[in-house]
Amino acid sequence: MRPNEEKLEELILGNTNNTESKKTLFKKVGLFLVICLPITWILMAVSYKLTSDGKMEGLATVLLNLSMFMPAIAGVICVLKNKEGIGTLKLLPGLYKTGWVYLVAIFGGAALSLMAEPFVMLFFPEVEKVAGGAMPELLFNILLYIVIGVIGSFVTLGEEIGWMGYLYPKMEKLCGVIPALIATGLIRGLWHVVMFMQMDFKVGVVGFICLSLSNIFLGSALVLLTKLTNSVYPATIVHALSNVLPSVLMGYLVINEALYDKNYVAIQFVSLIPAVIVGAICAVILVKMSKKNLTE
Repeated sequence: MRPNEEKLEELILGNTNNTESKKTLFKKVGLFLVICLPITWILMAVSYKLTSDGKMEGLATVLLNLSMFMPAIAGVICVLKNKEGIGTLKLLPGLYKTGWVYLVAIFGGAALSLMAEPFVMLFFPEVEKVAGGAMPELLFNILLYIVIGVIGSFVTLGEEIGWMGYLYPKMEKLCGVIPALIATGLIRGLWHVVMFMQMDFKVGVVGFICLSLSNIFLGSALVLLTKLTNSVYPATIVHALSNVLPSVLMGYLVINEALYDKNYVAIQFVSLIPAVIVGAICAVILVKMSKKNLTE
């Protein structure tokens, strides 16, 4: 191999050593977090402050969008500094051999994004229901926003490059599958903490806890999709759909606001049931895959 080709391969693939010490992995994770978390918090805080003051709303939007890409930016900085290679961030789509995984991500992610409300209706039938006659239009809009979510999934790409491409693989090597899922989920929740600080105290605390739990359980699904394709894009699609589709459904619900407020905490935890079920199944699969890799 010629010298220039060796340099190119090193830039793309980086360090392929799979026997890194825990000390080295801990330093890499620490560097990523030191870059990602404080800068994100600052960008978000300034953005929310400008918005609340009604000043420089354009700049506020730019800062908020930039904060969404901080996990990716931190990941890129880390792989360059550590000479790991951009390829370690799993940026290639891998569609040729694993296109079926994308179908699972799209339709499975869409179904999972909508499943919270049926569980709420089951446990709290007096709180909310689908508006009469809304179903045909609702189904059309769900299909429409699945397309919009997939096309617009680049909005969540900035997060998943950092979380799935860089952070989780390091965490799994450092402490194993289940601890890595828990730690990564908590970090993802903590990454949003400034957003929750803008809310009412009760809503913010419950929101932070539920988002962290959701990230822990659904994180296993995102990790599984990433491992099957060696790409961050399926996880990005699921993330985008989970952001878009619940808001579409909410527009067609009749909600008893008084009862909803009274049962707010319980409703939020009931909404986690689909994530818990799917997450537990995916976590079991990931553990089995990890054990199989160790024995090969």
